[in-house]
Amino acid sequence: SVQLFVQPFVSTARFSGYKALRAPRTFDFDVFGKDRGTVESLPDGRVRIDPDGSGAEQSFVLGDGPNETSFVSRAIRVNGVIRWEYRSGSAIYLVWQQTRDGNAALDDASLLRDASRVFGVPAKNVIYLKASYRFGR
Repeated sequence: SVQLFVQPFVSTARFSGYKALRAPRTFDFDVFGKDRGTVESLPDGRVRIDPDGSGAEQSFVLGDGPNETSFVSRAIRVNGVIRWEYRSGSAIYLVWQQTRDGNAALDDASLLRDASRVFGVPAKNVIYLKASYRFGR
């Protein structure tokens, strides 16, 4: 028998409304830029937050790279299985698995375009061989 499985994955995220916990052991938050502090979008896509505006607290930047405050993640997994039962209860399996995954900046996400771009990502191929033999009748 021959089987082929294909699993495409596309996800996007855009983060906003950055918050800080108001007090320990509560579920109350202060929203930066609204309740306290300021939020500034940097040209490279990162975000600078100053927790108390022009006060004594140091400002900080979210993300080490441009894809950490918004991104597109694309992946595809392909599995192929060939099974040959050469004797009753005994079989040989040949399995091929290919995985492609990558992240990019969220510019103007499109489901069809992002799904097709996954084929431009380098592939990781793995081949397995399994043999089983049934002893006895």
